[in-house]
Amino acid sequence: MTGASLPPGANAVVMVEDTDFNERIAGSPAPQTVAIYKPLQSGENVRRRGDDLHAGDKVLSSGTRLRAQEVGLLAMLGLPEVPVYRSPKVALLSSGDELLPVEVPLTSGKIMMPTLTFGRPVRTHRRGAHPARSRLRYGNRHPVQAGQSRRRKG
Repeated sequence: MTGASLPPGANAVVMVEDTDFNERIAGSPAPQTVAIYKPLQSGENVRRRGDDLHAGDKVLSSGTRLRAQEVGLLAMLGLPEVPVYRSPKVALLSSGDELLPVEVPLTSGKIMMPTLTFGRPVRTHRRGAHPARSRLRYGNRHPVQAGQSRRRKG
């Protein structure tokens, strides 16, 4: 059993894959004896307490996204709570009379903005932030001012 203590007198662990235990009919009771197909050395497949981590080891770096395996590691270390922060939300605003969304046919004096529309949100997300969707801002007004005045009206 993974993580179980060795019984008195035992000095090695046999992996179930090296036995005939799984060759029985599914649902049948566990056998009274098991054949071992591989010879063992003393200490084989035995992990001593503290073998995986040592006092002072860095287990997670600041900014690490906590997935199931990191939360499990923290629990193993007896840390039910750790300080965390939310990923920032980032508004990506584009402005300019010359910019066109990718679905609009390109005309003279205009440029498409696939990089701004598609590339930057992906890069922003890969860096740990959540890009907020924003509409294309046309005209000479500053994009932040245009967004603020639209928000006040709506």
